[in-house]
Amino acid sequence: MAKIKPFKGYTPRKGLSAEELPKRVAPPYDVISPELERELKEHEFNITHVTLGDKEGKYAGAAKKLREWIASTELQQCEHPAVYVYAQTFDTPKGRKTRTGFVSLVQIEEFEKKVILPHEFTLPKHKEDRYLFLNATNAHVGHIFAVYDDEKGEVDGILEKNKTNENLLLDFAARDGVRHQLWKIISKADIEAIQKKMHYTKLFIADGHHRYEVALQYRNDMRKKTRKNSGEEDFDYRLMTLVNMSNEGLVVFPTHRIVFGVDEGKIGGLAGTLEKNFSIRKCTSQSELVEFVENGPVHTIGFYDKKNGAFFAASLKDVKTMDERIGKDNPTKDLDVTILHSLVLEDALGITKQMQDAKTNLDYVKGTKETFEEMKKEEKYQLACILRATSVQEVKKVAEKLERMPQKSTFFYPKVWDGLVLNLMKV
Repeated sequence: MAKIKPFKGYTPRKGLSAEELPKRVAPPYDVISPELERELKEHEFNITHVTLGDKEGKYAGAAKKLREWIASTELQQCEHPAVYVYAQTFDTPKGRKTRTGFVSLVQIEEFEKKVILPHEFTLPKHKEDRYLFLNATNAHVGHIFAVYDDEKGEVDGILEKNKTNENLLLDFAARDGVRHQLWKIISKADIEAIQKKMHYTKLFIADGHHRYEVALQYRNDMRKKTRKNSGEEDFDYRLMTLVNMSNEGLVVFPTHRIVFGVDEGKIGGLAGTLEKNFSIRKCTSQSELVEFVENGPVHTIGFYDKKNGAFFAASLKDVKTMDERIGKDNPTKDLDVTILHSLVLEDALGITKQMQDAKTNLDYVKGTKETFEEMKKEEKYQLACILRATSVQEVKKVAEKLERMPQKSTFFYPKVWDGLVLNLMKV
């Protein structure tokens, strides 16, 4: 089903040291804070000068800078069409892991065809920004990260075989300790074997929903503009990083919620309000709460009421409650994040879906430690909501039904970084 295409990617110029390479790459544009952006842009060839633009002529300036880097060979094009092996080695609470996937062009398909499937909603504001960027640069700088089902690990075997010194293009450790490695696959036989396997495989978008929908819109607009509808034009494909669901390094962490600006009475009385649908367990500390959320009954959510210094967990009594609320056949009803958003944020605290989308009373924090640090740091924060991670299989189940999860339901770690390998389109 998924059509894979090798390409002549652009990578940082050859000969850069392991100390220099981290200064040229960056996390995806949408997770970079203003402080980190300033720091990254201290280096004249950091990719954020393109992905985020500079003050004057944000989009046109990004396009100009990209072409200048290519002309000066700061970005060099690979000689042969290739598929690229991309490995990231990182620390987790359960030890050090390596996630290996491959980078290629993938033919763009409408979601209704069930070849490439989303699991989250998108926001028009963010799509407008990326459309203007793509239209100005005609380049894929940021990757779409997707997963696929290959229990036998047939593609993984090909990727591992090509992790050789001869094929190695990049190898460096980033500021956060994650090691990034990139190899090329130029063997026609290996590329064809990957293409054959992926032809029978669906892709599930893990990260980059906005960028994918923008690529689809751009493709449709370019078809009208150029009157080319072969399906094989450059704009018919999108740069993606693909990882097997069974890859031992595929890790999903939770994204927790922090509530602010809500009536103190509702916060203080939340445990009592939830008793109708949940079993409540009081905890004496942060560590006890986190332990119970991770190892307690299914559909358990943790809460920390800062003003009252209260830690408590709520476990859903009956799953039929969500059948009635969301619909028996809707797979999102089984997600802890949906239970939180529907029964707690909306019903108990009065934070409507519109308010959730606008983040009127809600912030999202990746990492449990980071969540409690934010609670201490920001005076306005009232309530922390601690979740278990959404599983990859839950993502697949929801996507296959063409349903969508609430915003930020998944946190695939680590992020796929920008600047390692880029694709330029001829239009």
